[in-house]
Amino acid sequence: MTFGTVARISILLPLYILIDTVIAEPYVEGDRRIFPADATNVELHTYTGDSGVPDTYIVKLKQEVDPQTASTFVDNLKSEPYSVTNGRSSAFENDPSVGVMMDFGDTKMVVVETQEEGLRLLRRRVDVVEAIYQDSIVTTAQAPVCHVPCECPAAEEPVDNNVCPPKTAATDWGLDRIDQTNGQLDGKFNVMGTGSDVNVYIFDSGIYAEHQEFSNSDGSTRVSEGFKALDSWNFTDIYGHGTHVAGIIGGKTVGVAKNVNLINVKILNDAGSGQVSWAIWAMYEAAFPILATGQKSIMVLALQSSRNDAFNDVIQTFTNYGVTIITGSGNNNGLSFYQSPGSSEAAITVGASATGDTKAIYSNYGPEVDIWAPGTDILSSTTGSPDAYDQGSGTSVAAAFVAGAAAAYMSSLDYRPAPAEVAAYLIQQAADNVVTDSPTQHNCRWEATCYGAHFWSCRIKWDFFSKCPQHARRRYGLRLTVQTLRPIL
Repeated sequence: MTFGTVARISILLPLYILIDTVIAEPYVEGDRRIFPADATNVELHTYTGDSGVPDTYIVKLKQEVDPQTASTFVDNLKSEPYSVTNGRSSAFENDPSVGVMMDFGDTKMVVVETQEEGLRLLRRRVDVVEAIYQDSIVTTAQAPVCHVPCECPAAEEPVDNNVCPPKTAATDWGLDRIDQTNGQLDGKFNVMGTGSDVNVYIFDSGIYAEHQEFSNSDGSTRVSEGFKALDSWNFTDIYGHGTHVAGIIGGKTVGVAKNVNLINVKILNDAGSGQVSWAIWAMYEAAFPILATGQKSIMVLALQSSRNDAFNDVIQTFTNYGVTIITGSGNNNGLSFYQSPGSSEAAITVGASATGDTKAIYSNYGPEVDIWAPGTDILSSTTGSPDAYDQGSGTSVAAAFVAGAAAAYMSSLDYRPAPAEVAAYLIQQAADNVVTDSPTQHNCRWEATCYGAHFWSCRIKWDFFSKCPQHARRRYGLRLTVQTLRPIL
């Protein structure tokens, strides 16, 4: 794998020439508006709602473009009259990764910031550009705090926090569940392998390295500083999500692989939000130590964004180079197809279950989901103090269990297994036909919608036909036995 020269630019491209031509009609898929390629324009993906980052695009170059041509393309962009786009409607900081040229070998991308006229000019570069994707907002794959019971009332029913079902007791039921093929918990956790020679790169809100779950006998920590999206950040986890995920993967008492090496890759701000371009750039930086050393490595993307094919393409590229990538399916109680990275066919995509082996009310589902794991009311480390713990829910939690299981398996080998081997092992160890509340039973018939910045109230809506597209109703009627929990050890 070779990497090209990194160049940073921030551009406002003028449109010099207007050419009359037949433009292919755009169409909508989920919340994406896709403008197909034609003879004089490359394909463009934008967003219909507020999922997109204004005026920021990920430009994917054609595979056959050689490094020199790619470099010339970047230089030509810099030679144009340009200006930083001001007045963004986004609440995020100015993005320093704008203009980063990333050469992943077969895949080359550059993030540019431009407005309508400049975007039209970029679409004309059919000689160099394969496609253009609007950057999108990425958040944690953490479920709302208000859990709605899995009934399907005939009318809308408001449910607020004082009547939401209480959380389960603070136990390690997730650990107890994943080491056995049946749902009768035995109060034990047995696993072969500790992950001691495996590096797990956690792309999240940071990790509270001082937590006792990550400490060695000499007082040092198993958490290493990796990469961060913004230079002004530190690696401290304020939001808490990354620390919770890290604890499940490799905590001494609450984790699966209890001696794994945890690499802190901070791509989300202190409110748990970021951009897909930040994640891609951090993956690009992480590739150097992973590929240079050849160490056993896992990337954990416990994130969710509206579907972004640039993100999925990068995941595919890293998987081709032998890096195991694990992600949650997303928390929209819908098809993973419409989310990234949950729609990636290359990643090991994980759905979430609840106690009693029911599908978690929030978990996405679909053919992209490879495996299921516990995801509701899971106790793990949190921020604030070295002995602080909290319960959390979401497909990020489920993905963390699978990542820990993958690390434990990889540490039992004397070589670095290919991602396909890791996935095959996990699935072979799993049990089929376990999870109830499959898409054909409930998930297309109701939806949980939470309102307010902190999800103070929830509402259940009986909405089968408007929620589920016709193709989904046909597809999932035939896939009932496939959409099942697979305990992973």
